[in-house]
Amino acid sequence: MEVLNQNQMYQADQMTIETLGIPGETLMENAGQAIVSEIVKNWGISTQIVVLAGTGNNGGDGIVIARRLLNLGYQVQLWLIPPEEKVRDAAKVHLELYHRHQYPVFHYGEELYPAIQQADVIVDALLGIGMAGELRPPYDRIVQEVNQSKAKVVSVDIPSGVNAEQATVSQAVRADVTYMVQYPKQSAFLYPAACYYGEWKVVDIGIPPQTTDSLEYHKYTWGEKEYQSTKIERSPNSHKGSNGKGLIIGGSSYMIGAPILAAQACIASGIGLLSCAFPNHILPVAAQKATEATFLPCREQDGNLVQVEIPDSIQVVAIGMGLGRTEQTRQLVKNILVQDKPTIIDADALFYLNEMWGIVDNRSSVTVVTPHMGEMARLCGVPIEEIQKNRFAVSCKLAMQHGIFVVLKGPYTIVATPSGNQYVNTSGNAGLAKGGSGDVLSGMIAGLLPRYQNPQEAISNAVYLHGLASEKLVEKGYSLDGISAEKLIEILPFLS
Repeated sequence: MEVLNQNQMYQADQMTIETLGIPGETLMENAGQAIVSEIVKNWGISTQIVVLAGTGNNGGDGIVIARRLLNLGYQVQLWLIPPEEKVRDAAKVHLELYHRHQYPVFHYGEELYPAIQQADVIVDALLGIGMAGELRPPYDRIVQEVNQSKAKVVSVDIPSGVNAEQATVSQAVRADVTYMVQYPKQSAFLYPAACYYGEWKVVDIGIPPQTTDSLEYHKYTWGEKEYQSTKIERSPNSHKGSNGKGLIIGGSSYMIGAPILAAQACIASGIGLLSCAFPNHILPVAAQKATEATFLPCREQDGNLVQVEIPDSIQVVAIGMGLGRTEQTRQLVKNILVQDKPTIIDADALFYLNEMWGIVDNRSSVTVVTPHMGEMARLCGVPIEEIQKNRFAVSCKLAMQHGIFVVLKGPYTIVATPSGNQYVNTSGNAGLAKGGSGDVLSGMIAGLLPRYQNPQEAISNAVYLHGLASEKLVEKGYSLDGISAEKLIEILPFLS
Protein backbone atom coordinates (compact mmCIF):
# COMPACT_ATOMS: atom_id res chain seq x y z
CA MET A 1 0.00 0.00 0.00
CA GLU A 2 1.45 3.35 -1.00
CA VAL A 3 2.21 5.98 1.65
CA LEU A 4 1.80 9.65 0.69
CA ASN A 5 2.90 12.96 2.13
CA GLN A 6 0.85 16.15 1.89
CA ASN A 7 1.94 17.30 -1.57
CA GLN A 8 1.62 13.82 -3.03
CA MET A 9 -1.94 13.50 -1.73
CA TYR A 10 -2.88 16.84 -3.25
CA GLN A 11 -1.34 15.69 -6.54
CA ALA A 12 -3.36 12.44 -6.51
CA ASP A 13 -6.56 14.38 -5.79
CA GLN A 14 -5.87 16.88 -8.56
CA MET A 15 -5.15 14.22 -11.15
CA THR A 16 -8.29 12.29 -10.19
CA ILE A 17 -10.46 15.38 -10.56
CA GLU A 18 -8.85 17.19 -13.49
CA THR A 19 -7.38 14.39 -15.60
CA LEU A 20 -9.64 11.43 -14.88
CA GLY A 21 -12.79 13.51 -14.53
CA ILE A 22 -14.05 12.26 -11.17
CA PRO A 23 -15.61 15.30 -9.45
CA GLY A 24 -14.39 16.38 -6.03
CA GLU A 25 -17.96 16.18 -4.77
CA THR A 26 -18.02 12.49 -5.71
CA LEU A 27 -14.77 11.77 -3.89
CA MET A 28 -16.12 13.56 -0.82
CA GLU A 29 -19.33 11.55 -0.92
CA ASN A 30 -17.32 8.36 -1.28
CA ALA A 31 -15.10 9.28 1.69
CA GLY A 32 -18.07 10.06 3.93
CA GLN A 33 -19.90 6.88 2.99
CA ALA A 34 -16.80 4.71 3.52
CA ILE A 35 -16.29 6.11 7.01
CA VAL A 36 -20.00 5.80 7.87
CA SER A 37 -19.77 2.11 6.90
CA GLU A 38 -17.01 1.69 9.49
CA ILE A 39 -18.88 3.65 12.17
CA VAL A 40 -22.04 1.56 11.88
CA LYS A 41 -19.96 -1.61 12.33
CA ASN A 42 -18.87 -0.41 15.75
CA TRP A 43 -21.68 1.70 17.21
CA GLY A 44 -25.43 1.20 17.40
CA ILE A 45 -28.19 3.55 16.34
CA SER A 46 -28.73 4.89 19.87
CA THR A 47 -25.18 6.30 20.00
CA GLN A 48 -24.95 10.03 20.61
CA ILE A 49 -22.62 11.32 17.87
CA VAL A 50 -21.13 14.78 17.55
CA VAL A 51 -19.50 15.67 14.22
CA LEU A 52 -17.02 18.57 14.34
CA ALA A 53 -16.53 20.05 10.86
CA GLY A 54 -14.03 22.65 9.74
CA THR A 55 -13.43 24.19 6.35
CA GLY A 56 -12.01 22.41 3.31
CA ASN A 57 -12.20 18.78 2.31
CA ASN A 58 -11.92 17.41 5.83
CA GLY A 59 -14.93 19.44 6.97
CA GLY A 60 -16.80 18.44 3.83
CA ASP A 61 -16.20 14.77 4.67
CA GLY A 62 -17.65 15.46 8.11
CA ILE A 63 -20.77 17.05 6.60
CA VAL A 64 -21.33 13.97 4.45
CA ILE A 65 -20.81 11.70 7.47
CA ALA A 66 -23.41 13.63 9.47
CA ARG A 67 -25.98 13.50 6.65
CA ARG A 68 -25.44 9.81 5.99
CA LEU A 69 -25.74 8.91 9.67
CA LEU A 70 -28.90 11.01 10.04
CA ASN A 71 -30.35 9.21 7.02
CA LEU A 72 -29.77 5.94 8.88
CA GLY A 73 -31.57 7.21 11.98
CA TYR A 74 -28.54 7.93 14.17
CA GLN A 75 -28.63 10.71 16.76
CA VAL A 76 -26.19 13.21 15.29
CA GLN A 77 -25.27 16.82 15.88
CA LEU A 78 -23.26 18.54 13.13
CA TRP A 79 -21.23 21.41 14.59
CA LEU A 80 -19.79 23.74 11.95
CA ILE A 81 -16.86 25.62 13.45
CA PRO A 82 -16.24 28.29 10.76
CA PRO A 83 -18.99 30.61 9.48
CA GLU A 84 -20.91 29.04 6.62
CA GLU A 85 -19.63 31.63 4.12
CA LYS A 86 -16.11 30.26 4.60
CA VAL A 87 -17.10 26.77 3.45
CA ARG A 88 -16.03 26.46 -0.18
CA ASP A 89 -15.80 24.19 -3.22
CA ALA A 90 -16.98 20.58 -2.79
CA ALA A 91 -17.63 21.10 0.92
CA LYS A 92 -20.01 23.97 0.09
CA VAL A 93 -21.92 21.72 -2.32
CA HIS A 94 -22.40 19.13 0.42
CA LEU A 95 -23.39 21.74 2.99
CA GLU A 96 -26.11 22.96 0.63
CA LEU A 97 -27.24 19.36 0.13
CA TYR A 98 -27.31 18.92 3.91
CA HIS A 99 -29.57 21.98 4.23
CA ARG A 100 -31.89 20.64 1.53
CA HIS A 101 -32.38 17.56 3.70
CA GLN A 102 -33.59 20.00 6.36
CA TYR A 103 -31.16 18.69 8.94
CA PRO A 104 -30.03 21.19 11.61
CA VAL A 105 -26.55 22.73 11.66
CA PHE A 106 -25.15 23.81 15.01
CA HIS A 107 -22.80 26.79 14.77
CA TYR A 108 -19.79 27.25 16.97
CA GLY A 109 -20.37 28.81 20.37
CA GLU A 110 -20.02 28.01 24.06
CA GLU A 111 -22.85 25.51 23.71
CA LEU A 112 -20.48 23.22 21.83
CA TYR A 113 -18.50 22.23 24.90
CA PRO A 114 -21.34 20.60 26.85
CA ALA A 115 -22.27 18.74 23.66
CA ILE A 116 -18.72 17.37 23.42
CA GLN A 117 -18.81 16.17 27.02
CA GLN A 118 -22.19 14.45 26.53
CA ALA A 119 -21.27 12.64 23.30
CA ASP A 120 -20.63 8.90 23.04
CA VAL A 121 -18.68 9.33 19.79
CA ILE A 122 -16.97 12.42 18.41
CA VAL A 123 -16.14 12.56 14.70
CA ASP A 124 -13.11 14.81 14.23
CA ALA A 125 -13.35 16.47 10.79
CA LEU A 126 -11.84 19.77 11.87
CA LEU A 127 -8.49 20.04 10.10
CA GLY A 128 -7.00 17.95 7.31
CA ILE A 129 -3.59 17.30 5.83
CA GLY A 130 -2.98 20.98 5.17
CA MET A 131 -2.46 21.64 8.88
CA ALA A 132 0.76 23.55 9.64
CA GLY A 133 2.00 25.30 12.76
CA GLU A 134 0.18 25.53 16.05
CA LEU A 135 -3.58 25.41 16.53
CA ARG A 136 -5.32 28.77 16.67
CA PRO A 137 -8.52 29.67 18.54
CA PRO A 138 -11.06 28.24 18.72
CA TYR A 139 -9.50 25.00 17.48
CA ASP A 140 -7.00 24.82 20.32
CA ARG A 141 -9.74 24.82 22.95
CA ILE A 142 -11.95 22.45 20.95
CA VAL A 143 -9.12 19.93 20.67
CA GLN A 144 -8.45 20.23 24.40
CA GLU A 145 -12.11 19.58 25.19
CA VAL A 146 -12.22 16.58 22.84
CA ASN A 147 -9.16 15.04 24.47
CA GLN A 148 -10.65 15.53 27.95
CA SER A 149 -14.00 13.99 27.03
CA LYS A 150 -14.94 10.37 27.70
CA ALA A 151 -16.21 9.90 24.15
CA LYS A 152 -14.62 7.61 21.60
CA VAL A 153 -12.91 9.80 19.02
CA VAL A 154 -12.96 9.01 15.30
CA SER A 155 -10.65 11.16 13.17
CA VAL A 156 -11.28 11.64 9.47
CA ASP A 157 -8.10 11.05 7.42
CA ILE A 158 -5.76 12.54 10.05
CA PRO A 159 -6.15 13.67 13.67
CA SER A 160 -6.67 17.44 13.71
CA GLY A 161 -3.43 19.20 14.61
CA VAL A 162 -1.16 16.49 13.19
CA ASN A 163 0.90 17.33 10.11
CA ALA A 164 0.70 14.71 7.34
CA GLU A 165 4.46 14.35 6.99
CA GLN A 166 6.12 15.53 10.20
CA ALA A 167 6.87 13.66 13.41
CA THR A 168 6.52 16.55 15.83
CA VAL A 169 3.16 17.63 17.27
CA SER A 170 2.43 20.59 19.53
CA GLN A 171 -1.29 19.97 20.14
CA ALA A 172 -3.65 17.58 18.39
CA VAL A 173 -6.68 15.34 18.76
CA ARG A 174 -5.82 11.98 20.29
CA ALA A 175 -7.99 9.68 18.23
CA ASP A 176 -9.14 6.21 19.23
CA VAL A 177 -9.35 5.35 15.54
CA THR A 178 -8.41 7.20 12.36
CA TYR A 179 -9.93 6.34 8.99
CA MET A 180 -7.37 7.47 6.45
CA VAL A 181 -8.66 8.41 3.02
CA GLN A 182 -7.27 6.22 0.21
CA TYR A 183 -3.62 6.23 1.37
CA PRO A 184 -1.78 6.08 4.70
CA LYS A 185 -0.21 9.39 5.63
CA GLN A 186 3.52 9.55 6.27
CA SER A 187 3.28 10.86 9.85
CA ALA A 188 1.36 7.73 10.90
CA PHE A 189 4.76 6.01 10.90
CA LEU A 190 6.68 8.73 12.74
CA TYR A 191 6.75 9.16 16.50
CA PRO A 192 5.39 11.00 18.41
CA ALA A 193 2.83 11.84 15.67
CA ALA A 194 1.91 8.16 15.31
CA CYS A 195 0.61 8.15 18.91
CA TYR A 196 -2.24 10.50 17.95
CA TYR A 197 -3.73 8.25 15.27
CA GLY A 198 -4.84 5.45 17.59
CA GLU A 199 -5.78 2.43 15.54
CA TRP A 200 -5.98 3.29 11.88
CA LYS A 201 -7.51 1.91 8.76
CA VAL A 202 -7.41 3.04 5.13
CA VAL A 203 -10.76 3.48 3.36
CA ASP A 204 -11.10 3.41 -0.42
CA ILE A 205 -12.80 6.45 -1.97
CA GLY A 206 -12.21 5.63 -5.62
CA ILE A 207 -8.89 7.36 -6.40
CA PRO A 208 -7.30 5.13 -9.09
CA PRO A 209 -3.77 3.77 -8.43
CA GLN A 210 -2.37 5.35 -11.61
CA THR A 211 -2.65 8.77 -9.98
CA THR A 212 0.64 8.08 -8.19
CA ASP A 213 2.51 6.67 -11.20
CA SER A 214 4.21 9.99 -11.92
CA LEU A 215 5.75 10.32 -8.44
CA GLU A 216 9.55 10.38 -8.59
CA TYR A 217 9.93 8.18 -5.51
CA HIS A 218 7.46 5.87 -3.85
CA LYS A 219 6.85 4.79 -0.26
CA TYR A 220 4.95 1.59 0.50
CA THR A 221 3.81 -0.30 3.56
CA TRP A 222 5.13 -3.86 3.92
CA GLY A 223 3.09 -6.39 5.84
CA GLU A 224 1.43 -9.80 5.68
CA LYS A 225 0.05 -9.33 2.16
CA GLU A 226 3.41 -8.28 0.72
CA TYR A 227 5.26 -11.02 2.58
CA GLN A 228 2.93 -13.77 1.40
CA SER A 229 3.14 -12.61 -2.23
CA THR A 230 6.96 -12.49 -2.29
CA LYS A 231 8.23 -15.19 0.09
CA ILE A 232 10.41 -17.89 -1.42
CA GLU A 233 9.25 -21.44 -0.80
CA ARG A 234 11.90 -24.11 -0.33
CA SER A 235 12.08 -26.25 -3.44
CA PRO A 236 11.24 -29.94 -2.85
CA ASN A 237 14.39 -30.98 -4.75
CA SER A 238 16.70 -28.42 -3.14
CA HIS A 239 19.88 -29.26 -1.26
CA LYS A 240 21.87 -27.36 1.34
CA GLY A 241 24.02 -25.66 -1.27
CA SER A 242 21.02 -24.29 -3.14
CA ASN A 243 19.60 -22.53 -0.07
CA GLY A 244 22.39 -20.04 0.38
CA LYS A 245 25.90 -19.95 1.81
CA GLY A 246 26.53 -17.27 4.41
CA LEU A 247 29.29 -15.95 6.64
CA ILE A 248 28.88 -14.19 10.00
CA ILE A 249 31.86 -12.10 11.16
CA GLY A 250 31.80 -10.76 14.70
CA GLY A 251 32.70 -11.08 18.34
CA SER A 252 35.43 -9.76 20.62
CA SER A 253 36.85 -10.39 24.06
CA TYR A 254 33.94 -8.72 25.85
CA MET A 255 31.06 -9.29 23.38
CA ILE A 256 30.44 -12.97 22.89
CA GLY A 257 26.69 -13.24 22.49
CA ALA A 258 26.01 -10.84 19.60
CA PRO A 259 27.58 -12.86 16.75
CA ILE A 260 26.17 -16.09 18.14
CA LEU A 261 22.66 -14.62 18.09
CA ALA A 262 23.19 -13.53 14.48
CA ALA A 263 24.40 -17.02 13.54
CA GLN A 264 21.45 -18.72 15.23
CA ALA A 265 19.00 -16.36 13.52
CA CYS A 266 20.62 -16.94 10.15
CA ILE A 267 20.23 -20.70 10.57
CA ALA A 268 16.64 -20.37 11.78
CA SER A 269 15.85 -18.22 8.74
CA GLY A 270 16.74 -21.05 6.36
CA ILE A 271 20.34 -20.55 5.23
CA GLY A 272 21.65 -23.75 3.66
CA LEU A 273 25.23 -23.50 4.87
CA LEU A 274 26.66 -21.08 7.42
CA SER A 275 30.26 -20.31 8.26
CA CYS A 276 31.38 -18.12 11.16
CA ALA A 277 34.50 -16.04 11.67
CA PHE A 278 34.76 -15.54 15.43
CA PRO A 279 37.73 -15.03 17.78
CA ASN A 280 39.06 -18.32 19.12
CA HIS A 281 37.92 -17.77 22.69
CA ILE A 282 34.28 -17.62 21.51
CA LEU A 283 34.39 -20.89 19.60
CA PRO A 284 33.64 -23.31 22.49
CA VAL A 285 30.42 -21.43 23.29
CA ALA A 286 29.50 -20.83 19.64
CA ALA A 287 29.98 -24.49 18.73
CA GLN A 288 27.37 -25.44 21.33
CA LYS A 289 24.89 -22.71 20.34
CA ALA A 290 25.20 -22.94 16.54
CA THR A 291 26.01 -26.59 15.99
CA GLU A 292 25.15 -26.48 12.27
CA ALA A 293 27.77 -23.83 11.49
CA THR A 294 31.37 -24.29 10.47
CA PHE A 295 34.11 -21.99 11.78
CA LEU A 296 36.82 -20.37 9.70
CA PRO A 297 40.40 -19.95 10.92
CA CYS A 298 41.09 -16.21 11.33
CA ARG A 299 43.99 -13.96 12.23
CA GLU A 300 43.63 -12.38 15.67
CA GLN A 301 45.33 -9.75 17.78
CA ASP A 302 44.60 -9.29 21.50
CA GLY A 303 41.43 -11.35 21.18
CA ASN A 304 40.12 -9.32 18.23
CA LEU A 305 39.77 -10.41 14.61
CA VAL A 306 42.32 -8.85 12.27
CA GLN A 307 41.74 -10.48 8.87
CA VAL A 308 39.17 -12.81 7.32
CA GLU A 309 39.48 -14.27 3.84
CA ILE A 310 36.04 -14.90 2.42
CA PRO A 311 35.74 -18.25 0.60
CA ASP A 312 34.65 -17.96 -3.03
CA SER A 313 31.50 -19.99 -2.35
CA ILE A 314 30.12 -17.49 0.18
CA GLN A 315 27.05 -15.62 -1.14
CA VAL A 316 26.42 -13.20 1.72
CA VAL A 317 28.44 -11.72 4.58
CA ALA A 318 27.15 -10.09 7.77
CA ILE A 319 29.76 -8.18 9.77
CA GLY A 320 29.89 -6.06 12.89
CA MET A 321 27.98 -7.82 15.66
CA GLY A 322 30.11 -7.55 18.81
CA LEU A 323 33.36 -6.72 16.98
CA GLY A 324 34.20 -3.80 19.25
CA ARG A 325 35.49 -0.38 18.21
CA THR A 326 39.17 -0.98 17.73
CA GLU A 327 41.81 -0.37 15.10
CA GLN A 328 41.55 -4.05 14.24
CA THR A 329 37.85 -3.63 13.51
CA ARG A 330 38.53 -0.64 11.25
CA GLN A 331 40.99 -2.65 9.16
CA LEU A 332 38.77 -5.72 9.12
CA VAL A 333 35.71 -3.83 7.86
CA LYS A 334 37.79 -2.25 5.11
CA ASN A 335 39.18 -5.65 4.15
CA ILE A 336 35.70 -7.19 3.91
CA LEU A 337 34.24 -4.33 1.85
CA VAL A 338 37.08 -4.55 -0.67
CA GLN A 339 36.34 -8.25 -1.25
CA ASP A 340 33.01 -7.08 -2.75
CA LYS A 341 30.64 -9.82 -1.64
CA PRO A 342 26.97 -9.03 -0.82
CA THR A 343 27.43 -7.60 2.68
CA ILE A 344 25.30 -6.59 5.65
CA ILE A 345 27.05 -3.97 7.81
CA ASP A 346 25.78 -3.77 11.37
CA ALA A 347 26.69 -2.56 14.85
CA ASP A 348 30.39 -1.80 15.39
CA ALA A 349 31.16 -2.12 11.67
CA LEU A 350 28.91 0.92 11.10
CA PHE A 351 31.13 3.01 13.39
CA TYR A 352 33.86 3.21 10.76
CA LEU A 353 31.72 3.39 7.65
CA ASN A 354 32.05 7.17 7.23
CA GLU A 355 35.73 6.62 6.47
CA MET A 356 34.96 4.08 3.75
CA TRP A 357 32.25 5.59 1.55
CA GLY A 358 34.70 5.65 -1.34
CA ILE A 359 34.99 1.86 -1.17
CA VAL A 360 31.26 1.40 -0.71
CA ASP A 361 30.47 3.64 -3.69
CA ASN A 362 32.64 1.48 -5.95
CA ARG A 363 31.24 -1.87 -4.86
CA SER A 364 29.23 -3.83 -7.41
CA SER A 365 27.63 -6.20 -4.88
CA VAL A 366 24.63 -5.48 -2.68
CA THR A 367 25.46 -3.46 0.44
CA VAL A 368 22.99 -3.35 3.34
CA VAL A 369 23.44 -1.10 6.38
CA THR A 370 21.27 -1.64 9.46
CA PRO A 371 21.57 1.39 11.77
CA HIS A 372 19.40 2.32 14.71
CA MET A 373 18.71 6.04 14.99
CA GLY A 374 21.86 6.83 16.96
CA GLU A 375 24.03 5.06 14.40
CA MET A 376 22.11 6.78 11.60
CA ALA A 377 22.81 10.16 13.15
CA ARG A 378 26.53 9.39 13.08
CA LEU A 379 26.39 8.18 9.47
CA CYS A 380 24.57 11.34 8.37
CA GLY A 381 26.49 13.76 10.59
CA VAL A 382 23.35 15.28 12.14
CA PRO A 383 21.80 15.27 15.64
CA ILE A 384 19.64 12.29 16.50
CA GLU A 385 16.65 14.64 16.79
CA GLU A 386 16.94 15.33 13.06
CA ILE A 387 16.83 11.61 12.32
CA GLN A 388 13.75 11.15 14.50
CA LYS A 389 11.91 13.96 12.71
CA ASN A 390 12.98 13.04 9.16
CA ARG A 391 13.38 9.26 9.05
CA PHE A 392 12.00 8.92 5.53
CA ALA A 393 14.06 11.75 4.06
CA VAL A 394 17.41 10.87 5.64
CA SER A 395 17.21 7.15 4.88
CA CYS A 396 16.24 7.85 1.26
CA LYS A 397 19.09 10.32 0.83
CA LEU A 398 21.73 7.98 2.27
CA ALA A 399 20.54 5.01 0.20
CA MET A 400 20.56 6.94 -3.07
CA GLN A 401 23.81 8.77 -2.37
CA HIS A 402 25.80 5.57 -1.91
CA GLY A 403 23.77 3.01 -3.87
CA ILE A 404 22.99 0.94 -0.78
CA PHE A 405 20.03 -0.53 1.07
CA VAL A 406 19.37 1.27 4.35
CA VAL A 407 17.44 -0.52 7.10
CA LEU A 408 16.63 2.29 9.54
CA LYS A 409 15.56 0.37 12.62
CA GLY A 410 12.97 1.44 15.15
CA PRO A 411 9.18 1.52 15.35
CA TYR A 412 8.03 1.12 11.72
CA THR A 413 11.46 0.14 10.39
CA ILE A 414 12.12 1.69 6.98
CA VAL A 415 13.92 -0.12 4.16
CA ALA A 416 15.28 2.46 1.72
CA THR A 417 16.58 1.30 -1.68
CA PRO A 418 19.22 2.72 -4.03
CA SER A 419 16.42 3.78 -6.41
CA GLY A 420 14.83 6.03 -3.78
CA ASN A 421 11.81 3.83 -3.10
CA GLN A 422 11.06 3.00 0.53
CA TYR A 423 9.19 0.25 2.34
CA VAL A 424 7.89 0.77 5.88
CA ASN A 425 7.37 -2.32 7.98
CA THR A 426 4.04 -2.73 9.79
CA SER A 427 4.81 -5.65 12.11
CA GLY A 428 6.42 -5.63 15.54
CA ASN A 429 6.03 -4.16 19.00
CA ALA A 430 8.02 -2.49 21.77
CA GLY A 431 9.35 -5.86 22.92
CA LEU A 432 11.97 -5.56 20.17
CA ALA A 433 13.56 -2.60 21.99
CA LYS A 434 16.13 -4.78 23.71
CA GLY A 435 19.78 -5.71 23.31
CA GLY A 436 20.39 -8.49 20.82
CA SER A 437 17.30 -7.78 18.73
CA GLY A 438 19.35 -6.05 16.03
CA ASP A 439 21.83 -8.93 15.91
CA VAL A 440 18.93 -11.28 15.24
CA LEU A 441 17.68 -9.08 12.41
CA SER A 442 21.07 -8.95 10.70
CA GLY A 443 21.31 -12.72 10.87
CA MET A 444 17.82 -13.05 9.40
CA ILE A 445 18.68 -10.74 6.49
CA ALA A 446 21.77 -12.86 5.83
CA GLY A 447 19.61 -15.98 5.94
CA LEU A 448 17.16 -14.74 3.32
CA LEU A 449 19.25 -12.59 0.98
CA PRO A 450 20.94 -15.38 -1.08
CA ARG A 451 17.58 -16.95 -1.95
CA TYR A 452 16.00 -13.84 -3.53
CA GLN A 453 16.63 -12.23 -6.89
CA ASN A 454 15.18 -8.97 -5.54
CA PRO A 455 17.26 -7.84 -2.51
CA GLN A 456 14.55 -5.46 -1.29
CA GLU A 457 12.05 -8.30 -0.98
CA ALA A 458 14.52 -10.37 1.04
CA ILE A 459 15.37 -7.48 3.35
CA SER A 460 11.77 -6.36 3.84
CA ASN A 461 10.63 -9.92 4.51
CA ALA A 462 13.35 -10.38 7.12
CA VAL A 463 12.25 -7.16 8.81
CA TYR A 464 8.61 -8.25 8.65
CA LEU A 465 9.30 -11.71 10.13
CA HIS A 466 11.44 -10.12 12.85
CA GLY A 467 8.45 -8.00 13.89
CA LEU A 468 6.02 -10.89 13.47
CA ALA A 469 8.10 -13.01 15.84
CA SER A 470 7.63 -10.43 18.59
CA GLU A 471 3.88 -10.34 17.94
CA LYS A 472 3.61 -14.14 18.10
CA LEU A 473 5.47 -14.19 21.42
CA VAL A 474 2.91 -11.78 22.88
CA GLU A 475 0.11 -13.99 21.53
CA LYS A 476 1.74 -16.92 23.35
CA GLY A 477 1.63 -15.02 26.63
CA TYR A 478 4.97 -13.23 26.80
CA SER A 479 4.95 -9.70 28.11
CA LEU A 480 6.71 -6.98 26.12
CA ASP A 481 9.32 -6.88 28.89
CA GLY A 482 9.80 -10.63 28.67
CA ILE A 483 10.63 -10.83 24.96
CA SER A 484 14.31 -11.61 24.39
CA ALA A 485 16.55 -12.13 21.37
CA GLU A 486 16.78 -15.85 22.10
CA LYS A 487 12.99 -16.15 22.25
CA LEU A 488 12.73 -14.42 18.87
CA ILE A 489 15.05 -17.02 17.37
CA GLU A 490 13.15 -19.90 18.97
CA ILE A 491 9.86 -18.88 17.37
CA LEU A 492 11.24 -18.13 13.86
CA PRO A 493 10.84 -21.73 12.61
CA PHE A 494 7.11 -21.58 13.41
CA LEU A 495 6.44 -18.50 11.25
CA SER A 496 5.08 -18.97 7.74
